[in-house]
Amino acid sequence: MCLHDDPNDPYERCLMLPLLSDHLSVCLHVEHYSFSLLVLHYALFFHVLCILRAFPSALPPSLLFHLVQTCDPLRKTAYKMTSTVPFNPMRKTPPPPPHIDTVGVNPLDYISVCSKEGHECIVHRNCLRESPLIRRTFEKGVDVSNDFIDILFSFPFPDDSAADESGLPLPIKVASPVQIQKEGKGIPAMTGGMEGNHDHRVRIVFHTLSASLLEIVLAYLYQKCLFEQTHLPPKDELEIPTSYACEILKVATALEC
Repeated sequence: MCLHDDPNDPYERCLMLPLLSDHLSVCLHVEHYSFSLLVLHYALFFHVLCILRAFPSALPPSLLFHLVQTCDPLRKTAYKMTSTVPFNPMRKTPPPPPHIDTVGVNPLDYISVCSKEGHECIVHRNCLRESPLIRRTFEKGVDVSNDFIDILFSFPFPDDSAADESGLPLPIKVASPVQIQKEGKGIPAMTGGMEGNHDHRVRIVFHTLSASLLEIVLAYLYQKCLFEQTHLPPKDELEIPTSYACEILKVATALEC
């Protein structure tokens, strides 16, 4: 199959683009954006020229000249790509970057939540704010302690007014969990190496919940937060073991949710 019988014909010159099967097999190794752009331009001109061939009088000379001048660089670019880049049938397009690399994550939005054994979970602040008790505590910035939960602020939030002579905010020293435990706070030491990935100034400890029960409470807060944002029912039902229902109910009462 050949689309150009006479290279001197302006109509045929516009069709001299690598749409034939032998040219397409070589062009497939080109980057997707270049190949897609080439096919898009060719499809546009091909349909326009097919219509103009049926109605020759509808084509002004200036438009024909413009089409020829536009098609020539595309034809040269196509032949250049097929002649300079070697064809590699095993080449694969690199995958796009993961979602975590395209979204900014603020470590201060994540808070450490510990079970009675010291297992630590890193939870988003908005998820914890579904509890009215925790939400009021975050707004006031004061420590809260009862029989079920401790919410401790190791250090105050950074003050923008506190700055050195250069105008930069003063750094805040963050104590390690071992130092806080020596001060009599009674906070279990962290079991995971998550330093630097969350806000060290706030710590929440559940005295009566094991790691598995803590996951159930956090799953409930997460589903509630997701429902408030999307107003859609959760896909998976939250299963609570009957043997631990009373214990979780007491914690839910303390959290006021």
